[in-house]
Amino acid sequence: MCADEMPLLRPARRTRAGSQRSSAVCVAIAWTLVAALAVSGGAALADDLPVRGVVKAVNKAALSTDIAMRVLRLPYREGQRFKAGDVLAAFDCRRQEAELEAARGALREAELNAASSLSLDRRKAIGRFDVEIAQARLDRVRGELKGLEARVDDCTIAAPFNGRVAERAVQVREFTTAQRPFLGIIEDDNYEIELIVSSAAMTRISVGQPIMFRLDDMPDAPVHAVVTLVAAVVDPISKTGKIVAAVRASPPELVAGMSGTASFGGSQK
Repeated sequence: MCADEMPLLRPARRTRAGSQRSSAVCVAIAWTLVAALAVSGGAALADDLPVRGVVKAVNKAALSTDIAMRVLRLPYREGQRFKAGDVLAAFDCRRQEAELEAARGALREAELNAASSLSLDRRKAIGRFDVEIAQARLDRVRGELKGLEARVDDCTIAAPFNGRVAERAVQVREFTTAQRPFLGIIEDDNYEIELIVSSAAMTRISVGQPIMFRLDDMPDAPVHAVVTLVAAVVDPISKTGKIVAAVRASPPELVAGMSGTASFGGSQK
């Protein structure tokens, strides 16, 4: 209670300076009470805050090409499922295939030249340097052939896992843009939950701890997960860290990008 509210202690006459000192005392008392409440209840309040998270696919990929290529086949549209090994994209590689055939002919020529040089060397009819040059040319052609074979192999892209198409940026007969993704894919049967928790809560969470995650879109169909990763660092500004949990049981409608609230169970540190 401030001095203005205690008439028995208030002097009969009060100067202006005295009034200012009284107001300053009131402000100081108020801030002291606020600080005390923060110290006693701040940690509990932070612990009571809901832990929010988002569902993410464990495996995903953004497919691109290192040069501009014309698309011949793009069999899957956004949302469609595919299996591991299915062809996701095929490109017009007639030029690369022609260069590969030319490289194979050059390899045969270099092999014959190297063999002829060795035969002449055994008869002392050629210099040793000429033999080494023939062998070096053969090695160079072999290297160029391997590079062209790898280029032709890139003419078709096979799916690395079972999943779905998340994004498609080109159409058939269009050219891709070098280094820019033209197809985004995700593995739709292997999800994880990424959570952001306070640094205080991180000290009580351990790997293997079960989690129940309630989706905002489907609150009556909880997702069961297990903590698989606890971040090694804490953001010094927000004083929060990342927790990752692997999904063990979920409704069939679960898709990447859904968000919700997590509750932790089991033993804690």
